[in-house]
Amino acid sequence: MVLRKSTLGQRAHGSGFTLVEVLVATTILILLVTMMSVIISQLSATIGRANASVTTFQEARGAFDRVRRQLSQATLNTYWDYDSKTSPTRYLRFSELHFLVQPSGGGVFPGTVGTGQAVCFQVPLGRSTSSSYPGLNTLLNELAFYVQYTNDTGPFGTETRNRYRLYEATRPTDQFTTYATTSGNAWVTGLGSSGLPIAENVFLLLVWPMKSEIDDPTGADLSQDYTYDSRNLWSANPQPETAHQLPPLMMVTLVALDETTAARICKTATQPVEITSAVSGLFLNSNVVDYKKDLEKLKTRLTASHLNFRVFSTTVPVLSSKM
Repeated sequence: MVLRKSTLGQRAHGSGFTLVEVLVATTILILLVTMMSVIISQLSATIGRANASVTTFQEARGAFDRVRRQLSQATLNTYWDYDSKTSPTRYLRFSELHFLVQPSGGGVFPGTVGTGQAVCFQVPLGRSTSSSYPGLNTLLNELAFYVQYTNDTGPFGTETRNRYRLYEATRPTDQFTTYATTSGNAWVTGLGSSGLPIAENVFLLLVWPMKSEIDDPTGADLSQDYTYDSRNLWSANPQPETAHQLPPLMMVTLVALDETTAARICKTATQPVEITSAVSGLFLNSNVVDYKKDLEKLKTRLTASHLNFRVFSTTVPVLSSKM
């Protein structure tokens, strides 16, 4: 009996863990928990960045579709008439409306800071601030799209955010000013003051008026520098092909950053050097060869600066074009 008790006591004592074993097991457990915490934290950060990118690029895609849809409905209401009512010598195309593509921040919207082009035109949106035009959904409005680098005041005193933004500016029918003159672009003055951002982190809007590839294989027939002015030289003899005419096609290219990238580089009220250097010297000559080369150069420069971006591009047929 004594021997049995001793044996049982030894067995009971031997089935336990030593202090060293407990410490080792605890250390391993702590390491595993730490590793899991790091993995979960990294995974959460990755998911957060992915969600931010998806949200930003979804917003850019929506704005891109908006620009494409509105451009396709641009109108000039072009008509033919004598060059002079008292001493007519020839027929000319006339229009009281205007289609204009100019560098953003240039003569179109002075004082704005942005990249790419500003496009200004008239489109039947039916927007009015007057109750005198009920149910008239095809009333003309003045419309413009352009990019600006601006800041905003965050809610409840939070930090001011500097960002590139794609703006849409519109003027209601009852404030329509295009008819005030048949030359120049005075009607654009003040239009930018009504602009509202429709997408953040869009740093480039490129609008290229062009013909079809069959009619113009080089893509440089209507514009050599991505600009277009339907009122330019309209009274010349002979009248240029672009006078009071809409281009048949518009190549629209939009480039956007994700929010994580924008928050990292858009720190001050001055445009980030990563963007200004990336677009420097590009998109000056509008032809098929240079456009493709410039777009690839832009992608290479942005990638080299470790910027997460996305390019949206499509050709928009202008439905009212008679060219």
